[in-house]
Amino acid sequence: MDSTSIRQGIKSINKSQPTAAEMLPRIAVPHIHIKLKPHIKQSIIAAGLIDTKDEIEYVLANGAQGISISSYGL
Repeated sequence: MDSTSIRQGIKSINKSQPTAAEMLPRIAVPHIHIKLKPHIKQSIIAAGLIDTKDEIEYVLANGAQGISISSYGL
């Protein structure tokens, strides 16, 4: 994700006013949420490349308010 993508994402979120914004892959959340939060009020949902409970705990402790996964085991 580059600066242009972040700016465009902020514009899209502010224009459409969704309940939450999904961010993928989840490894980007700890770095990008700092740039997004001053500009959006929506919760950030982390998705993609989530394989362990440790990864879930990490992303929730570092900027995400929720997660989206397809693995029933987690």
